Amino acid sequence: MMGNDFLKHVPLFQHLSDEDRGRLAKSIRHQSLKKGEILFNKGGAGDALYIIKKGRIKIFLSSHAGDEVLLAIFSEADFFGEMALLDGMPRSADAIAIEP
Repeated sequence: MMGNDFLKHVPLFQHLSDEDRGRLAKSIRHQSLKKGEILFNKGGAGDALYIIKKGRIKIFLSSHAGDEVLLAIFSEADFFGEMALLDGMPRSADAIAIEP
């Protein structure tokens, strides 16, 4: 479970009151991934913000030739996926767990 104490370390939520972080913590859905498991694919629905509690996620694009363009690697307390929530557009890249 992602609690209020953890959310204090996420830059996006640091300025919220303890009460607001507590309410937010209750609405968070926990998801675990194994190394190599896909979190989302390019073109998928952009209906979630992700916060990493543990492990690492790689955001990348794949070319038609099979090459990979690394866009970012996220780890503990990092968040991503907010742009799709704000602009209503589908995911612009793929995301895969590089650590559980």
